[in-house]
Amino acid sequence: MEVFKTLKPNAPGTKRLTRVCGDSLVAVRYRKGSNPDNIYTTVELVVESKPYLPGITHAPAKTARQYQKVPLNIGYYETDLRQAVKEAGAFWDMKQKVWFLTYGKVCELKLKDRIIKIFGVRIWTCYVHI
Repeated sequence: MEVFKTLKPNAPGTKRLTRVCGDSLVAVRYRKGSNPDNIYTTVELVVESKPYLPGITHAPAKTARQYQKVPLNIGYYETDLRQAVKEAGAFWDMKQKVWFLTYGKVCELKLKDRIIKIFGVRIWTCYVHI
């Protein structure tokens, strides 16, 4: 659907939705669908608010999480493990001196305990997709 107008809260044309949604309203969009007789009104809402912590990667949605790259602790002499993660698509970051691999592959290879913790907290959780 094509967006042809975007309005901020309390602008003319959004007052009713501002009353309904309150402070969580971010934007109101008017869209044209494939049927030229219909105009769709959509809203963008804030559904969660939490503090931002610098240095910590905030977990994305479960569907995107499996593709996010995570740092792994692999010792220099663990050549077999290094070769296995290389074959899975890992790469070495020379600046940070860590291996990075997608989270989904880390779960497949059962390397969750190798994920580098930030501030003593592991921020990743494996999910099994059925």
